[in-house]
Amino acid sequence: MQRTRWPLMLSLLSVACAGTLRAQQVWKVFSGGGPGVHFTDLPPAVAAAAPGDEIWVYSQVGAFWSYTPTIITRGIRIVGFKTGSPPNSTGPSSASFDGLFVIVGLPAGEQVTLSNLNVWQAMSGDPAGIVAVDCAGDIVIEGCGTSAYPLPYPPFSGSALHHRVHFENCANVVIHGSTFVMYGSPLTAINTNLRFLSSEVLYGPALQNCYFCPINYLVPTEGIRLVDSNMTMVSSVIHGGSPTSANQGWPAQPAAVLADSSLVVGPHSRLYGGGSSPGSLASAYTASPASTVAIDHRAVVNGIPSAGLPSPVWMSSIATPWVVGGQPYDILVSGEPGGFAVVASGDWAPVALPTAIGGLSLVPSTMVFSEILPLGPPTVFSPGGDAALTLDCPVTAPVAHPFALQAMTLAPSGMIELSEPAVFTVAWPRNRTP
Repeated sequence: MQRTRWPLMLSLLSVACAGTLRAQQVWKVFSGGGPGVHFTDLPPAVAAAAPGDEIWVYSQVGAFWSYTPTIITRGIRIVGFKTGSPPNSTGPSSASFDGLFVIVGLPAGEQVTLSNLNVWQAMSGDPAGIVAVDCAGDIVIEGCGTSAYPLPYPPFSGSALHHRVHFENCANVVIHGSTFVMYGSPLTAINTNLRFLSSEVLYGPALQNCYFCPINYLVPTEGIRLVDSNMTMVSSVIHGGSPTSANQGWPAQPAAVLADSSLVVGPHSRLYGGGSSPGSLASAYTASPASTVAIDHRAVVNGIPSAGLPSPVWMSSIATPWVVGGQPYDILVSGEPGGFAVVASGDWAPVALPTAIGGLSLVPSTMVFSEILPLGPPTVFSPGGDAALTLDCPVTAPVAHPFALQAMTLAPSGMIELSEPAVFTVAWPRNRTP
């Protein structure tokens, strides 16, 4: 597999970022207060924010403080991070929340981004997670995680059953670089268009060193449920629920359940049916007759459905696990083996521009390009068709703003197409002071 270090891309991405519109107003949220801090918790900041505003929510490294989620009804950007990181720290940091984020009635043309927020179940057992309903606008969830406190005794018994990640009647949802640990209910999309990029769904009872965790979740569920929805996953993993010592009477569950929906299992994605051994594995997915499934050659499907799998195809995609200001980051480009690719970066265009080779998901005036990259041949370890790159993100890149990477691939047959885009936001630089 080809791996390239791109010093050129640093200057290119700098140009792209420099042309990006800044937030209309930045609001700072810090539990300790102090000079320049507007609020000590998130709800009043969201109440004060106008469409297009940005909210920075932060705490110090080593401080165990959780903020309060809230209801969002207009296009704002929220980014979480920690200050005071040790020298040479890498990867994104985040802010912690106890409770439920609700995005409702987001108007068309507006955009909500939730960047680097860890959402936990409150010890009280109140509802927790991320829910979006009736949103005509765009939602980007970047570097977020959800989980719960699975306590087995009153008043907390069963509290994790109130944990939800749910999208209903949403026009355009992108989840990138996020991990959701589900308990008692699957990640659910109803009448929603969903991209699931470099992300993962796990099932709660698989947690290690948690002797009481299985007690509250006697019925394992599928990892994700799609109803009248369209979902594309790239470089992502979805696990179905598995029985545990507390619920051996219940069957293992599929990774995905489709009802009149479409699922694209893109390059380097994995669907794992629940179960602990080949003979007890659930199907990777179940699908109603009106549903469709497409699978890339590089995808892994563990638990073959009774009807078999569709013939695999070569898909074009681009993926990156995370991007942090001032740090290098890795990109994986996929296409047909023996072909070539050119990568472009720029502002994300939520409504793709139709072209003869597919939808362009970048704002044309912000686009910058790479050199031509060869897509590797098959090997004994890989079907091939990949090129790996390492880029550098400027420390000045705007946080919480949706960028995108998209590849144009050329197959050996001469067919040219645009890849599925990688939509992402830049995480707060580790040593930057707000």
